[in-house]
Amino acid sequence: MDLRAIAADVPDYSGYPSLDELSASSRELAAEFPDVVRLRTVGRSSAGDDIECLTVGDGARSAVVYGVPNSNEPVGTLTIEYLARRLCEDVSLRAELDFTWHFVKVADPDGLRLNEGWLSPPITLTSYHRHFFREAMEEEADLNFPISYRGLVFDRPPAETRALMAVIDEAEPDFCYPLHNAEIGGTFYYVSERCAPLYSLLQELPSWFGLHLSPLPGPNPGDSVFAPGIGPLPSMTGVYDLLAESGVADPASAPLLAGHGGLISDYLRRFGTFCLLSEVAPFDDPRSGDLSLSSVTRAEVLAACVEVLGASAVLAERFAGFEPVLRRDTRLRRAVRHSLEMYGFLAAQQRDALAALVDGDEVATVAEWHRVVFLRGVVQRVRGMFVRMLDVELADRPAGAAVAGLVGARAEVAAEFEAEAVRLEREVPPASPVRSLVGAQVCAGLAAAAYVRDHRPCRRGGAGVAVS
Repeated sequence: MDLRAIAADVPDYSGYPSLDELSASSRELAAEFPDVVRLRTVGRSSAGDDIECLTVGDGARSAVVYGVPNSNEPVGTLTIEYLARRLCEDVSLRAELDFTWHFVKVADPDGLRLNEGWLSPPITLTSYHRHFFREAMEEEADLNFPISYRGLVFDRPPAETRALMAVIDEAEPDFCYPLHNAEIGGTFYYVSERCAPLYSLLQELPSWFGLHLSPLPGPNPGDSVFAPGIGPLPSMTGVYDLLAESGVADPASAPLLAGHGGLISDYLRRFGTFCLLSEVAPFDDPRSGDLSLSSVTRAEVLAACVEVLGASAVLAERFAGFEPVLRRDTRLRRAVRHSLEMYGFLAAQQRDALAALVDGDEVATVAEWHRVVFLRGVVQRVRGMFVRMLDVELADRPAGAAVAGLVGARAEVAAEFEAEAVRLEREVPPASPVRSLVGAQVCAGLAAAAYVRDHRPCRRGGAGVAVS
């Protein structure tokens, strides 16, 4: 398999397709290759949109690949668009890999629709934040798999998760590839097991597309980093154990675990599946991987993180003050509430880390300082959702004291949004070419499939072929 040739073949996409365009493309592919493709509906979203699965080929091994695991992560839709067509057209590649491919382009149709305002060009950081939507954790397709572990029990998966479960249960996959993408930063990977033959290629792939390898964000429960930019696949069982070891009396009630289920890693454990997450950043920033020393100390980094997250506390106070007069229980409202709760939790973590810092005068790396920029983007996106939430709430609502208060709050947050947008546009690199993000995911996924073919037993036999 010539990955360099495949990388060169990825089209120069200008933006991301809408949900309706993705569905139409699947129907066209199934009609064009009726002997290779099977298209079926595997569930319906909470709002009633079809969740479709496109099955390509009939190989000895099985792979499940899904896009939009979180509603603001559309890169994987085009990764699947390319892979599905390439595997239909390239008979030799399909035979060489010897997989049956199950593609779910959109795991969260409702969430993708709420992000469609920023999917068309020109894609800027401001348009992304202005039209951003990220669902509350209890509504995430990729974070609500059934789980029963020690004190952590969850058995209420939403419709979107149930659709993924149906595909996984049928396929019993040898390989699973959830197509996440990050935001402001670089490329990094999570894998379900140590896979040394893959490391050097995964680390090199970002450079093929003008992207940058980034250190893993935050702690990695249950294990150490496997290699620069590559670490163990997170799991809710790992988070539970980490909280328990740190002295939390009831880990299941902690903000990181309460109210939702397990990750894909928790669900795949029963099948022994190899899983890869390839996180690419639409706003690729080389500072996220710069390990040279900055001009600030680690104490200053933590203090700046606390200050940035403090802005979310002001938003939380506003929200708490007028939430009793809100009439519409929308996904936007639930997302704003959840985001503000989580940012409060993160702020407390940063304050604790600052208080516990032994050597506050130690100089931070550029990558550590870059976390401040990332957190500013995180707070900015909730400002965008906040304004959108109030726009929905105020639509067709008659005038009154409550409405006047909501209008005033909207104006204040909108002004803060616009001021921060100007600053962030100056400080964050422009959006990376969509082709680069898709190409990096395509090549990483094909390399991982070849790894599974060559290094894991096949249920029905098969031979290995080299990757270049």
